[in-house]
Amino acid sequence: MARRGQLLLIGVAVALSVAFSVASFEFAALVGQALGTGTTTSTSVTDAPAGAVVLTARTSAATTSTALDDDLIGKVRAVDGVLVATGTFDQPVSFRLRAREQPERPAALRGVVFSGSFAEPWTLTSGRAPTGPDEVVVDVGGAVVGKVAEGSFADLELPTGRRTVQVVGIASLGGAPASSGDLTPALSDAHVLFDPGSIGELLGAVGRVDRITVLPGPGVDRDELADRLEPVVGSGIRVTATSDPNAVAQQAVATLDDGVQQGTRAFALLTVVVAVIVVANVFAVVLAPRTRELALLRLVGAPRWQLVRWLLGEALIVGTLASAVGLGLGIPLGAFAAGLVQTGSAEVGTTVTTQMLVVAPVVGIGVTLLGALLPARRASRVPPIDALTDRGDGRPSVNRAVIRVLGGGIGRIGSGLTRLTPGAARAVPAMASSNVRRRPAATAAAASTLLVGLVLVGAVSVAGASVRAGLATQFETESRADAYVERRGVVRVDRDSLLARISESGLAIAGTADVVSVEGSLVAGDATDNRVVAGDLASIDSVIDLDVQAGRIAGPGSALVSTDVADDLGVAPGDAVTLRSTSGRERKLLVSGTYANTAFYGPVVVDITDAQAIGADGTFERMAVRFSDDGVEGFSDDDVDRFTLWQLERVATQFPRVNVSSPEEFAELNTSVADTVLRIVAVLLGCAVAIGAVGLAATLSLGVLERSTELSRLRAMGASKGQVQALVTLEAMLVCLGAAVWGLGIGALLGWFGLGLAPTDLVTVRVVPWRLLLGVGVGSLALGALVAWIPARRAADLPPIRAASQ
Repeated sequence: MARRGQLLLIGVAVALSVAFSVASFEFAALVGQALGTGTTTSTSVTDAPAGAVVLTARTSAATTSTALDDDLIGKVRAVDGVLVATGTFDQPVSFRLRAREQPERPAALRGVVFSGSFAEPWTLTSGRAPTGPDEVVVDVGGAVVGKVAEGSFADLELPTGRRTVQVVGIASLGGAPASSGDLTPALSDAHVLFDPGSIGELLGAVGRVDRITVLPGPGVDRDELADRLEPVVGSGIRVTATSDPNAVAQQAVATLDDGVQQGTRAFALLTVVVAVIVVANVFAVVLAPRTRELALLRLVGAPRWQLVRWLLGEALIVGTLASAVGLGLGIPLGAFAAGLVQTGSAEVGTTVTTQMLVVAPVVGIGVTLLGALLPARRASRVPPIDALTDRGDGRPSVNRAVIRVLGGGIGRIGSGLTRLTPGAARAVPAMASSNVRRRPAATAAAASTLLVGLVLVGAVSVAGASVRAGLATQFETESRADAYVERRGVVRVDRDSLLARISESGLAIAGTADVVSVEGSLVAGDATDNRVVAGDLASIDSVIDLDVQAGRIAGPGSALVSTDVADDLGVAPGDAVTLRSTSGRERKLLVSGTYANTAFYGPVVVDITDAQAIGADGTFERMAVRFSDDGVEGFSDDDVDRFTLWQLERVATQFPRVNVSSPEEFAELNTSVADTVLRIVAVLLGCAVAIGAVGLAATLSLGVLERSTELSRLRAMGASKGQVQALVTLEAMLVCLGAAVWGLGIGALLGWFGLGLAPTDLVTVRVVPWRLLLGVGVGSLALGALVAWIPARRAADLPPIRAASQ
């Protein structure tokens, strides 16, 4: 019965790891369904029996997808075997909805649909084709998301600004039914279609497209054609051979889904690592009381490999059962997580994918076998003589260095705290401290279940606090702006259109410094940096202080690089570099200077005219604005500034999700990005710590079983139930405190020294968040008290008579 209880505790730890892993993969699958990756209505169309090859830009940004230009289309058409090469748009735009509409969607995705030209394979199911820039056609998904119908008018938020359009028709792919019914469109199932002659100008992308669909000629295999195209288009283009050109997800959808998938894999890996450590520790404690049993088997002739096989067989059974339980727990857990970030307009259900069915046994059985392998091998080395002696003391086999450092260190912490306790109340704490010191191996095994998670918490806390402090410092010192304009949605914003609206408004502005993403890279020899933005270099110095370290800020034909990028690329002021677009067009530049402050512009800046010359300019990102110092008679300077800010906000409302903020608000918004990342990481680490807590609870429960005689003697000697319960609870709290001291300390040191390897333009100061680490330490104490509750009550309920029977 005791052994079954011990194996049950291992099963709980494994089941949790399986549940978290399965939940993460289900979360990714549900988000993919909501986005529509690979499941759009367009997959029913197969108008190219021989297949097709689709070209899209390799970009990490969901909204900078207009990176393929007409020159590239010409190169593709010249490749042998190409029958037709057509450029198309599928970047996001949005219908302007009232503030409280579509609350089930994240704010950035409310009203968002995908753009396209009304051309084949789209067909009308009602109405007529659009003519001119003020008419559109929508599909059923677009009608549902935009809350429009044939004949209605709607406000569309486009990269070039807000525009009122009329819906003149309803379209479908391949004659699909036009009735919406109870349709709940995924993100990629909602479209608005423009007149082909107007779409480029409306999207601010004349001469460029989002993707190129290539149809092979007669007798040409699509995979062979893809191989021919790859060297022609270059490494910046993703080449996908498919049996259906319409089955390839939009660039924005694919990018969002890739991010979710990468996060899923990282979280699953972290869960597995922590679970393996927990299982190894708990299994070692489980095997410790069986020393004489295993030695007896060796004494009667059982070989070591047979013992290992038996022990791993037990682990296999536990892992198999835990996998089934974890799969059952993970499915509703994943659906709950997906519901928190729901992107569709329907309730999130559950799903079971092949990937989940594979992950469950792989994680469950793999974690159990990996965790049990080392303890099983150590247990198989027990000398046969231990069956006849008292050497089998039931102590788990733990590395001696770990015992000495971790177990002994916790014992010293307990002794120090005991001295601080008043003499009258010192008896129970002193006994708890003594027990921790007396059993360093068990103490080290219990503490190590939490150690990995707490090390990660300490490292991430130091790194996150340092990055945030560095950003805040740079925002406070590098800018002379009075206001900031920033794009915060998924719809592109055309820089020239925004500047034109600002100019037309007659705002009292003395200077601006704008940032536009670049769809390309800066190349120096064999080195490349993709973190390039563009702006008007001539106007930077009037608004932003880049803290130039060498050289100067020049104009067109030049590039500015941070000191770290200069070292990475091996360049200095006066050296030649190349700006290369995603489509492969190039422009020679000279490095004019290096700088230190990167919070606003990032590590590489080129002039906007150079980016536009090769079609590499992407979306407007942000702008720093300095108001004019010229006063207006009869008004104070503050009144003039407030009026100018109000006018700037009015201009911003003409563009999709463009915000205007004060310098203080802008700094808080951008440093809060680091906070958001830290919160996400904190949730993931919390899951890892939760698995560690299960391991700690298992270790404590097994410890109570091993020490039942000792605890019963305490009751027989007059100790009350409360005292025994307090004793076990204090021991658990000492273990957690020691794990927090060592784990957070080691993690903080790793984070501190690890920041030395980070780019100096990202980390300008190193900060240790003492309050946060102290809070985690206090939380560890509370965790110890919580997980010790059941083992402590079980210990308190041991009858005193048991001591006499033993």
